[in-house]
Parts: sequence; structure tokens; C-alpha cells
Amino acid sequence: MNHSSKHSLFPWVSLFAGIVGFAMRSLLLSLASPEGLLPKNHIFDILSYLLLAVVFAVCILEVRKMPPRSSYTSLFPASAVSAVGILVSAIGIGFSGFTLKATGVLQLLLPVLGVLSAAALVVVAYCRYKGLRPNCLLHGIVVVYLILRIMACCRAWGTEPQLQLYFFHLLACLFLLLACYYRAELDVQNKDCRRYIFFSQLALFCSFLCLPGADWLFYLSAILLMGTDSCAISSAGQTD
Repeated sequence: MNHSSKHSLFPWVSLFAGIVGFAMRSLLLSLASPEGLLPKNHIFDILSYLLLAVVFAVCILEVRKMPPRSSYTSLFPASAVSAVGILVSAIGIGFSGFTLKATGVLQLLLPVLGVLSAAALVVVAYCRYKGLRPNCLLHGIVVVYLILRIMACCRAWGTEPQLQLYFFHLLACLFLLLACYYRAELDVQNKDCRRYIFFSQLALFCSFLCLPGADWLFYLSAILLMGTDSCAISSAGQTD
């Protein structure tokens, strides 16, 4: 039996809201003092959190309307555009492992895991181009890299007194981690696709808000990955 969500707001709501959020945070960060302090209770500061709440609510409502299970081939059909997007994101993620400041063992592991994640995504890109189902370990490598990356970033975020300067970065990394985890789960069997859709859309939105910053390459790669490896939502609910 076939069901479909032909009129889903995804990914357009995440893209539009992300662009709006990017513009607001860019303007807000441009108002920072020479010491790096942002203006308190600025309208763009408040609106960025309100926009997050709206996107979060829309994602919940949209995902609830979708059927939980779909065939893998209907969710992730062969696509040259998706393959190219994943491939380009792989290059950025590979480089991001060398640009992140870390200490101790993380300083050694992050470049290695970044390169391994890039190689894994190259294989994923090939599978998407051919319409094949990749091994779940490929996205699993990306998950491990993201865990280590969050650990390294939290050391710097923990000393930052201004919430605006790390809050969306933390959310983007966490949502991207969960999206990749549930993507790996879908690589194993036809589980509930709604969790991947939910977290991938939130990761897409939050990554846009992180572009105004030194680590823009990583978040741009996340946008490409989440934007091009999205489900064919109009086919959601079709089962083999």
C-alpha cells in the first residue's frame, strides 16, 4: 500500500529559515565590540532563538504527518545531483579535521578521522549515484568523527560566556551527529525514516546560522551533506 507526503514543507522551510538566520547572525556579529562582545538583548539575538523555536515546531508537525516506514530505494533513489553534493561535502569534512584546534590525543585523531570520514562519504556518494545501499559502517565512521569533534569543541565552548557565540554551533553538531546516526540505521534496514528527516532538517537549518565564523567550511559541508542526501520525501511511505 502506498502513502505519500506530496506537499511537505521540507527542505524549503529549513533552507529559507536558514538563510534568514544566517543574515541575522551576520548582522549581529558585525556589531561586536573590539573586545568581541555582542550587544545585549539585541533584536537579532532574540529573533535567532525565536526562529529556531519556529523551525523546531514546524519540523515536529511536518514529521508527524509522515508515515514511519518507507523502502530504501524510494527514500534514496539514484541521483547524480545528490552524489555530487555528498562528494563536495566529503572534501570539506576531510579538510575540517585539520583546521580544528584540539589538544592531546584529539589533535592526532581528528585529522585521521576527518580523512576517513571523507573517504567514507566518497563511497556513499558513489552508492547514491548508482542507487545502491551503502554499508552502515560508512556513516558510522562519520558519527565517530563528529563525536570527537564535539568533544574538542566543547573545551572551547565551555569557556565562552556569550551563549550566542556557541549555542547554534553546538546544536548544529549534535543534530548532524544524530542525523548521520539515523542515516546509518537506515542503511541497515527500513526503520523509521522520520527521525533522520527530523534531525537532518534541523542540522541543515542550524548549519546556516554557523556560517558567519572561522569554521565555516565544516558547516558549509554539513549544509551540502544534509541538503543533497535528503530523503525523497514525496515517496515517503512506499514500501517494497
